[in-house]
Amino acid sequence: MFRKEFPDCLKQKGADKTLLDLESFLKFRLEKNGIQVLLRSEKICTMKEGSDFFSHRRKDVGRNLNLIWREG
Repeated sequence: MFRKEFPDCLKQKGADKTLLDLESFLKFRLEKNGIQVLLRSEKICTMKEGSDFFSHRRKDVGRNLNLIWREG
């Protein structure tokens, strides 16, 4: 789906890894549906010791989350 709909959101990293540029894809999909957004990084590191972000996958903490949002 990503390649067909918005090929610029995929970034090649090395020979065997492709990463999704989540910010650009999210913005593209929202604007395609008539929703204007301002995305801003809060520079939150979910991997640092003492992080209180919770992962539902293995019930562990400190995982790097793809997206965190705050409604303002």
